[in-house]
Amino acid sequence: MPNIKRFEAVNGECVYKGDTITLHWEIENYTAAYVNGKLIRTENQDSCKETIKSDKNFCLKVINGLHVVSSDISVRVVEKPNIQFSSTTKKLKQGKHEHATLQWNIDNAISALLITNGKEKSIDLNGREDVSPLETSTYALKVKGLDGKKYFNRRLTLSVLPESEIEFKADKLYSLPRIPVSVSWNVRHANSVELIGYGMVPNKGEKIIEIGKDTSLVLKVTDEFGVQSKKLNIKILPLPVIKSIMVPTPQITKNIVVQNQLTHIQAAVSIHPDFMVLADNFQGMKLPAFEDLHIKLHGQPQFSEIPIFHQPQIDIVKKTWWRKIADRFIDLNNRYKNHIYGTLWKTKRTKN
Repeated sequence: MPNIKRFEAVNGECVYKGDTITLHWEIENYTAAYVNGKLIRTENQDSCKETIKSDKNFCLKVINGLHVVSSDISVRVVEKPNIQFSSTTKKLKQGKHEHATLQWNIDNAISALLITNGKEKSIDLNGREDVSPLETSTYALKVKGLDGKKYFNRRLTLSVLPESEIEFKADKLYSLPRIPVSVSWNVRHANSVELIGYGMVPNKGEKIIEIGKDTSLVLKVTDEFGVQSKKLNIKILPLPVIKSIMVPTPQITKNIVVQNQLTHIQAAVSIHPDFMVLADNFQGMKLPAFEDLHIKLHGQPQFSEIPIFHQPQIDIVKKTWWRKIADRFIDLNNRYKNHIYGTLWKTKRTKN
């Protein structure tokens, strides 16, 4: 008498569409065995596998002579959960306190959980939630399928990353033609750096460029958030053109002739070349020296009892001063003459 000790679906009697199930059996005292009419050819075979897409019955039939024993299994096929889990962005800028919105839409499920940093909370099968992580974080949905046993998971990671920092400068923003300009850069947190017109460059570097006209140098930086660029505007100044400069040498000479006439004076007096010596004799008046006035006296004037006509010659070096100096000299000469006359008059009166 044939005997079926066990016949079962290892995966359970409710499976998901497209799953492969395993049928397992234990039989004895048989000459032939069939599963859904398919002969089990190996005596030691005790299982088989099959992929199913819909509900299905499986029948194990064992024969020994005229005796037939059978066993049936019904396997129910259900749809797998359809889980849509997304975020408005998957990258956030570090230190900017940015936020993202998690969104989910779940079909063919009994329930769902949202797991954040190891903490679970029950959620509706359709919903959304704003999050603002300070560091890279992973969020997960834990969904219970229609079989009531199996869970399906979906994960989503939000990366919190530093934005690229760009330093781009030149040693001068104004230059002359064919005068080299040194540009340097230092870029942090970048995937690639390109100096437009000069190709890809390392994140930190320097380049000397000879520029002949107004130019805009652009540093293009690619990071996790896209492309940034920084520009330097270099202005080239025109070279000055000097055709000729002709400045005539000024010839400034003025000769002043001052004539002094003294008669019947019983004294001999000499004029010192430096008027400063005579300053105290002219009513306390502070007089400039000839050297300061750029005046030169030629010879020493003398006064005697015989009428004397003397012409001290004065060379005036500076044109803008000559008239003032001439007037001053004439004034001083008159004062000096008056002083001499006054002294002689007093002397004569005393003798008389």
